[in-house]
Amino acid sequence: MARNFQKAQELVARGAEPHQAGQFDKAEKFYKRALKAQSDNVDALHLLGLVSHQKGRNEYAAQLIGKAVAISPHNPAINTNLAIVMNALSRWPEAEHAAIAAAKADPEHAEAYNNLGRALAAQNKYVEAEVAYDKAIEYAPNNAAAENNLGHLHMQQGRYELAEGAFLRAIEIDGTFLLAFSNLATTYMAMDWLDRAEEVCRTALRIEPNFVPAIHSLGVVLSRNKQF
Repeated sequence: MARNFQKAQELVARGAEPHQAGQFDKAEKFYKRALKAQSDNVDALHLLGLVSHQKGRNEYAAQLIGKAVAISPHNPAINTNLAIVMNALSRWPEAEHAAIAAAKADPEHAEAYNNLGRALAAQNKYVEAEVAYDKAIEYAPNNAAAENNLGHLHMQQGRYELAEGAFLRAIEIDGTFLLAFSNLATTYMAMDWLDRAEEVCRTALRIEPNFVPAIHSLGVVLSRNKQF
C-alpha cells in the first residue's frame, strides 16, 4: 500500500512540471498513471481534474475533483477548484457549497471568496455576493479578477459609477485585462458616455486587435454616434 502511494506521488510530481508549463496532455498522462498506481490518490484526482478543466472537459473535472473532496473534505485548494468547475458548469449551488467549504478551511483564501461571489451573483444573491467580493479584495488587494467581478455585479444592478470604479481598479492592477476593458466600455455605453466608451474600446484593440467584444462594442458606439 505504501509502495503504491509512493509510486503515485512520484508520478504526480513528474506531471507537475509540464502542467505548470501548459503542457496539459503530457501532465494528464502522468496523472492517469498515478491513478493506476493508486486509484484513490487525492493529488492525482485533484490535478487530473484541474487539467481536465483547463482542457474544457468540465463534467469529467467535476467528477474527479468531487472524488478528491470526498477524500480530503477540508482542503481549501481542492474545494476552490471544485467551485471554479461548478461555476463553469453553471451549477451555482454546488459552487457556493464548495467555495464556502474552502473559506471555512482557510478564512483568508481570496480565490474562495471570489468564486463564492460568482456563485451568489448568479443566484441573484447580490448583497451576499458583494460581501464575498469585498473579502476577496481584502485578502488579495491586487486581485484584478475580483475587482472585475465586483464591477460586473454593480453593472447588473445599474450602479454604473460603482461599476466604473471597480473596472478602472482592475485595469490599474492589470493593464492587459481585456474583459475589464470590455465591461468598462459597456458601462460607459449604459451611461451614454460614448466618447469614453470609444476610447476604451480602441485601447483594448491596441492590446489585442482581434478582441471580438471590443470590436462589437466599438461598432455599437460608432453606430450610436451616427458614424455608419
